Amino acid sequence: MLARFSESSCSSARGPVLLTGAPYSGTTWMGHQLRDACGLSYFQEPWNPQSGLVGYDRRFRAHHAYLTDHNAIEHLPELRRLAAMRPRIRWRNLLLDRAMLAREIREHRQRRADRQAGRRPLWKDPIALLSSGWIARTFDSPVLLMVRNPLSFVTSNLGRGGASSRSGLSWLLDDQEFMRVYGEEFRSDLHRIDLASTSPVERWALAWRLLMSVALRELSPVQPQVVIARYEDCLERPVELLARVADLLGLPVVVDPAAVVSLHRDLHAHGAASGRFDPVRESTRWDELLSSREQSLVRSIVEPLSSIWYGERASRAIDAALAWPSRVA
Repeated sequence: MLARFSESSCSSARGPVLLTGAPYSGTTWMGHQLRDACGLSYFQEPWNPQSGLVGYDRRFRAHHAYLTDHNAIEHLPELRRLAAMRPRIRWRNLLLDRAMLAREIREHRQRRADRQAGRRPLWKDPIALLSSGWIARTFDSPVLLMVRNPLSFVTSNLGRGGASSRSGLSWLLDDQEFMRVYGEEFRSDLHRIDLASTSPVERWALAWRLLMSVALRELSPVQPQVVIARYEDCLERPVELLARVADLLGLPVVVDPAAVVSLHRDLHAHGAASGRFDPVRESTRWDELLSSREQSLVRSIVEPLSSIWYGERASRAIDAALAWPSRVA
């Protein structure tokens, strides 16, 4: 399933391509595919407060930063540098951190080569999900929103240390801008996420609901710039999906999508054989790892939102379902 918010093309949006979604919803898979098939300049999680980007000074203070015109002013200069692909070289690191200086020089050379080659920036960042609407408006960015079955989302996060994690969302209780806009609706959910007594399964189901609800509302005003794709379809129909996504985003395909998909399929097969990430098993393992009671709990939390993409009528009525934010709000 791949759908558009509206029939108008988003190919006229000329800013950096934003690829986002809830964590472990296929953004890395799709990012690598688009990078290789369309010759894009790939940026790995520029919103990540822990790693940030080499050559850019300002980092966000916490995961899932929520930016609007009211609170983004301090980040705009660095984000504009990011959009222009012009990282700094901080020569003071010649004395302070030579390893970092070497990384900055390599980054500067790579982005300069990308600019000269006419490559377009691709910001792959699930952490930017809550700010996706602001990014689309501010940078004239087309947005590719990845979605994933919430049952599969829950088990993937549990399997990656999420059983003891608070999902990185509870800090939003202290985010004045987020609480000003969404506090009335999501304050109780955030408190439940933060409670030690909340089960990990319930916590991640609540996280999925909050992230996807806010994302749809933030993206609703920029509907013509948005493409939505399901992660499960990346696994089932990868070549067709990659070609259609590139077309809807207005991206030229410079390498045969079939060749790109084949390469990454080989890499995934190697990872699965060595005991690392197995994307096919990841997409269905919720049926193995969640009890029937836990599955019912997740469904009770994420529906009716999840039915937009995973309900019985989703494939036949996706365009109507994508009007969800205005219909429910």
